[in-house]
Amino acid sequence: MFRFLNETLPRESSDDKRLVALEHDEPKRRLLRDATALRKLRGITQAKMAEEVGVSRRTLEEWLQGRRYPKGPGMTLIRRWVDQHQKATTSI
Repeated sequence: MFRFLNETLPRESSDDKRLVALEHDEPKRRLLRDATALRKLRGITQAKMAEEVGVSRRTLEEWLQGRRYPKGPGMTLIRRWVDQHQKATTSI
């Protein structure tokens, strides 16, 4: 009986899984694009940004270059940095 159920249930294709993963990571990619643009607008290096965010330069570099994505605490740090400096940049 269970074998029959497994055979009749639709299976996710690898394309579907890839699409789900992309959709899941999109908010992170968007935040990192904003952070990169803001860093360039402020004219600071990745090392200076990493210091301000509170992470190592290497970690920030991997996030900004898309090799890794920040988990919960990292996302919070990046979001706070972006919010803080967006407000400062828009008030100039």
